[in-house]
Amino acid sequence: MTRIFHTQLSLKSLIKISATINFIGGLVFGVLIFIIALFGEPTIVDLISVVATPAVSVVNGVMMALVAYPFYKRWCAKIKGQKVSGFFVEVSNDGT
Repeated sequence: MTRIFHTQLSLKSLIKISATINFIGGLVFGVLIFIIALFGEPTIVDLISVVATPAVSVVNGVMMALVAYPFYKRWCAKIKGQKVSGFFVEVSNDGT
């Protein structure tokens, strides 16, 4: 039986999720830049792009979360939280 919960992320959680997703997206894009550069002549700019893209993506994700959080918080208050289902484990405040 699937249980459904209503949730609302804190600012810290929204930043963590956004930064993680953007890092992975930046990493994939950086690898694509590297693969494309291998077919031509790789330059130092291509190599810098491979490293810089994930880092810039994380910063972008954090900024987007900071800007979007007030709207997200208001939206969740209006609909009484997001409906989510899946595997959940309750942890104490110290993370164990």
